[in-house]
Amino acid sequence: MIELTQRDSVAVSKYSVYVSRLRNVFQGTSMGMALIGFSQSTLIEKIESKKYFLGIGVSIIIITFLYGLDNVTDYEQYVYKYGINDSVVILDGKSVYNDILLYKGMLVLLLIILLMIMFNILF
Repeated sequence: MIELTQRDSVAVSKYSVYVSRLRNVFQGTSMGMALIGFSQSTLIEKIESKKYFLGIGVSIIIITFLYGLDNVTDYEQYVYKYGINDSVVILDGKSVYNDILLYKGMLVLLLIILLMIMFNILF
């Protein structure tokens, strides 16, 4: 059985919160994309209603992006300040740094998608 120190417990708790908030980012992005897709369907006849769904979908994606960006930068600052290294037995330091880079890349892709949607709305 692995004995956890207080530092290990805090690191694992922080990682759990980080991963949980990232699941919220994925769900928020999915919901925003679904609303944007629904705004382009033929089920809605009024143009005003389509604009409302489009606006709400884009707003959800913007909020989700900012939420995810805050989450990644907060966790990254924690990792660099306190260090996730070999002393934390449960978390692998290399995978934590890879996770941070992976989620930064995901947020960049989300930003590109958001900018493309905004470009299509405006032009």
